[in-house]
Amino acid sequence: MGKEEAEDVVAGTGQLVSDVIPLLMADITTTEFCLSPEFSDEEIHDVATTMLDSWSDDISVRQKIALDAIVEYRRPAPPKSVVLDPPAVNAKPKTKPEPAPETNAPLSSVTYLQQLTIAALQGLCSNPAYCNQYDDLPAMAAGLARSVISQQEVAE
Repeated sequence: MGKEEAEDVVAGTGQLVSDVIPLLMADITTTEFCLSPEFSDEEIHDVATTMLDSWSDDISVRQKIALDAIVEYRRPAPPKSVVLDPPAVNAKPKTKPEPAPETNAPLSSVTYLQQLTIAALQGLCSNPAYCNQYDDLPAMAAGLARSVISQQEVAE
């Protein structure tokens, strides 16, 4: 800020430069001591300009203006929104449909008895009443699976 510009800003307060400068320095020093002992030159310039624009003869009003100016100056800028490019899809549709699986084909190499045994073992393991019978669980699961098959044979 040049000398003439500074004199114009100080003249806007209605005070003499010789009266305003010591008050301005005292207010900035007090504010600096309250907030941070390491004011940058830019912060001092911004605070002084703001104080001169809203000049008051009351010291508490000037210091509040200085504090508000510092808080505003130090407030971080809001984060910039991220703009993503729309996704580019280059997938080609399948030309031939997949053949439907045969319904009579075996789905896995596990037999029906083995599937029932696995299901029975899972059910017994999840039951709190049988959770401490580790040695008996496999035999119990196999027995349950065989009984299910025999019941189905009787029902047919």
